[in-house]
Amino acid sequence: MSPILLVFIDSFPFDYLNHAPFLSSLANSWRVIPGFGYSSTCQVELLSGLTPDSLGYFGEWVYNPADAPFRKWHSPLQTLSVTRHIYYLDRVLHKILQRISGIGIKNIPLSYLSYFSSPYVSVFDKRFPHSSIPNLPRVKGVCSYDYSSLPVEKVDTAVYERAKQCIANIPENHHLFVSMTKLDHVGHWNGVDSPEYRQKVAELDQWVEDLYVRFLKRFPEGELVVISDHGMVNVKQLVTLELEKVFGKVRPDTYTYFLDGTLLRIWSDQPHLINNMVDYLSNLQIGVSLTTNERNAFGLTRPSCGNIIFVLNESVMFVPSFWGGRSSKGMHGYHPLISSQHGILLSSTALFPDFTSIEELRAPQIFQGLHSIMTV
Repeated sequence: MSPILLVFIDSFPFDYLNHAPFLSSLANSWRVIPGFGYSSTCQVELLSGLTPDSLGYFGEWVYNPADAPFRKWHSPLQTLSVTRHIYYLDRVLHKILQRISGIGIKNIPLSYLSYFSSPYVSVFDKRFPHSSIPNLPRVKGVCSYDYSSLPVEKVDTAVYERAKQCIANIPENHHLFVSMTKLDHVGHWNGVDSPEYRQKVAELDQWVEDLYVRFLKRFPEGELVVISDHGMVNVKQLVTLELEKVFGKVRPDTYTYFLDGTLLRIWSDQPHLINNMVDYLSNLQIGVSLTTNERNAFGLTRPSCGNIIFVLNESVMFVPSFWGGRSSKGMHGYHPLISSQHGILLSSTALFPDFTSIEELRAPQIFQGLHSIMTV
């Protein structure tokens, strides 16, 4: 098998390919339909083929009161939760608790911390416990994950410079995997099609072309594959959700919820309450609760994923959420079938004959395709 240069770009929308001259010139292109959720789900599905059902959890934080790291702090956290609506004091307490515990608790309300744990391990982390593209035996990798201590604006540059060195030194029978993730950051904070976003896309387009030219000089028979996990769209509407005002305080014997920027997960063992919540959310007309068929199709059938999974309409965002108190200019994590959420699979030649007659691919399919050509 020819050596492959595999480039991963976090959050590159398929619909933005026309702004990338080199990438759009590649011989083959497919829309990538991501899974539900965010990079923690989408990257795992793309690079290991595992849906939340097979991975065992959905999202970075899951309802798990028996093993929650803050379960022993329940009483003092309940007391401190009076600061929830005093923004700056609440942020100070979060930072202090984060420093003491060493756990990134984001904006999770203090009174809820004793219900949740974070089993998430990045697919780029060497500790990721499952088979994945980055940890295949003949794959050398350069990932932005390894440069997380650098300022955000310098991370992808460091990856690019290191990738050039790797091309010069990679063994003859190996592939090179390059991960660049900061387009996602630019999209969140500047918005899609902002000057900063267009500049970042142009930069990545030039870098990938340069890396491929260098790769071909080293390996004339070399191939290029470019993938992204999901797309991005501008935020146009903000909504505040306060379930407690309608359904009472969160308690393990009634209901618990986790509020992401575009997703709401609710856990409850009371069918009547679940039905009432689904009706309430539907009447808000800001999103939809996933059907049983949708949960089956996207590998979200475990009760641990939530008894209710509610996803906002495109361009709507929960503010505040458990990730932060501010809005983003761009977001993803909407329904995967919406075109703005689609990522990319590009190849320089016909590397994926099984995909020839297909226009849209699910992320686990791409993992299988990559695995088959990179393990020959």
